[in-house]
Order: sequence, then structure tokens, then C-alpha cells
Amino acid sequence: MIESIHHEAHQSVGARIEEWNKKVATEISCPITTKFWNACISELTTIKPGNVHCFADGHGMEVEHFLKSAYAAAGVLMNPELNLAQKIFQSVQATQQAVAINTNLGIILLCAPIVQACIALPNKTLRQSVQDEIEVLDIDDARLIIDAIQLAAPSGLGKSKHYDVFEPVNSPIREIMAYAQDRDMIARQYASGYADVFRFGFQTIDRLLQSNITDSDLVTGVYLSFLSEYLDSHVSRQHGAAVAEEIQNEATELYFMFSETRPTNAISDHLLRVDMEWKQRDINPGTSADLTVATLFAHSITNAVN
Repeated sequence: MIESIHHEAHQSVGARIEEWNKKVATEISCPITTKFWNACISELTTIKPGNVHCFADGHGMEVEHFLKSAYAAAGVLMNPELNLAQKIFQSVQATQQAVAINTNLGIILLCAPIVQACIALPNKTLRQSVQDEIEVLDIDDARLIIDAIQLAAPSGLGKSKHYDVFEPVNSPIREIMAYAQDRDMIARQYASGYADVFRFGFQTIDRLLQSNITDSDLVTGVYLSFLSEYLDSHVSRQHGAAVAEEIQNEATELYFMFSETRPTNAISDHLLRVDMEWKQRDINPGTSADLTVATLFAHSITNAVN
């Protein structure tokens, strides 16, 4: 019953996504922009328990919000006249103008350095180029990035003893992110050279691809893999570490079930039940979804370069 109801929702949203795909195909010719858009769409069109997807809205947000947000951010991220910090701030600004809610701060923070890094290819690896782009950001850049975070106003941000986002910025962004890396997975990518994306995320994709997996199942697998491996930062900020650990444990069980059952539609009803339960509890593993998009995006670029 649950699956049939969600199937109807999926068909309706699927038609809308097709309209957006045609619009983007007509207006965008940049291959990097296309890969960014495809990563965002892939993440929306698969079941991700607790997070918004085309089978079910949630947390006061709809798929349409994310489509508008991806489109708004793409137009800024690919502007060659902007530096990395400007791309981050103006992408958040464009998103706020498009939907007036925080739908994609994490995606922007993670994907903007990847976009900027592509400029330096093929003389470096993508990961090295990403790391270099973050290293050269100065204090003015850090102020602009912190302004973007303030503008997006992510829920559960709280206060920090050092490098608080509501205090004057006097340090490079990498130093600020390094301080926050133990409690925020996106900050950890800035501090570690995207270790979790390029190592864990890529290894997950490569392992899943060996089993002739569908594109949709691949995205579900990457999402559940991140959620089972790491405490989700968004869940931790909103509900505390104990709840985040509970969700991580449940995700571990889901990932095991996913690994044992192919295709995923054989367990989709169960995934949708968990999705509904988590959303009723306001559990939104948004950071795991953001890492999924960044991993899909970076992997698609690496494949194209290689």
C-alpha cells in the first residue's frame, strides 16, 4: 500500500523532473554544469530514508524546491568570473531568491571547490586541485563563506567557543573548518582534502558498480553507506549525538539489507516505511545526502578525465 501511494507521487514528480531536464539541456552547454545537475537529480530520484526525494517530500520541503535550488546554484557555480568564495556566497544568495529556504548549503559548500578545481585539470588530480583551491582562500574569502552560511541559516547551528560563525572572522576558512571537523562532516572535507569523498565515497561507488547495480540503487547505496559509516552532522545538530548514533545503527541494518537484496525495489516498501518514520520524528540525514551528491559529482568528473 505504501509503495503504491509513493509510486503515484513518483510518477507525478518524475514528469516535473523531465521538464526541468529539458530546460537545463536547452540552456546549459557546459559539461561540468551538466554533471553537477545530474548529480543533484540522481540524488533526488532515489529513495533516501529521512531525506526529501521524488517518492516523498518532507521537513516542509518538496522536490520542486531542490530542483529550483540546483538550477539557481548551477548558474552561479559555473561563472568563470567568480572566485571560489564568491561562487559559494552568490550560489546561496541565488538559492534564497529562488526558494527562500536552506535546501542546498551543504551541496554548495562541497561542490563549489570541485567546480573550481576543474579549472586546474588535467595537470593535477581532482582531489589535489580541490585541496589547493581551499588552501589559497584568504581571510576575506573566509568572511564571504561565513556570510553565506549565515544567509542560509542552517538549523541547529548553535554557538561555538572558537571560530563562531556569528563572530568576526579573522582566520582562513581551512583553519575554521579544521576546528569544526570533529562535529561537522562538511567541515571535515575542507580540513582533510575531501578524504571521505575521494576515499570512502569513491570506494563505495567502485564496489557497488562491480555488482551491475542500477543507477538508482547506486545512489541509495552511497547514501546508506555514508549514513551507516558516519554520524550525520545534521541529525547530530538537531537531535544530539545519541539520536544520531541510533540513526547510524538503523542505517547499518538498512545497508546490510540493501547489500543482500537486489534490486532495491524488492525492499523499497521497507525503505519507505523507515523514511516515513524518520520524517515523522523530524529526522533528516541531510549531510549524508550532501556527501552523496558531492561524491557522485566528483566521481563523474574523475571518470570523464580518466
